[in-house]
Amino acid sequence: MKTIIERMVHRAKVHEIPGSHAAEDSIAFEAVVDGEVVGRVEASHRERTIVIQQLEVLPTMRRRGIGRKLVRAILNKSQLLSVDRACVTTGGNEGFWALQGFRPSCDDQTDQYPQCLMTRTVPPIVPANPFR
Repeated sequence: MKTIIERMVHRAKVHEIPGSHAAEDSIAFEAVVDGEVVGRVEASHRERTIVIQQLEVLPTMRRRGIGRKLVRAILNKSQLLSVDRACVTTGGNEGFWALQGFRPSCDDQTDQYPQCLMTRTVPPIVPANPFR
């Protein structure tokens, strides 16, 4: 039997917010539970890097997997955009970002984006083998 928290995360629907920003390189997703927006992530796509600038989840909805779902949505979108690197500019909660595969940025990685605190690679989409 699923716990209340597991059912809550399962009910959280994450979708892209089309036209939510003036800049055409901006991407945003929101998480909705029972018709209420409970979380949001915003990023921008610059060359082959996705820069996550903001991740917010309502305090009453934290520690339920919603932030993880939002980050996964941004990373999936990054694959479609042929991005090979993601970086985070929001400070704090390094433990959460580490669990999502991000690592502290090295100086040589941040030359182009000095505001990046943590980075990770974004693996390319591997097409399914039709001969399996």
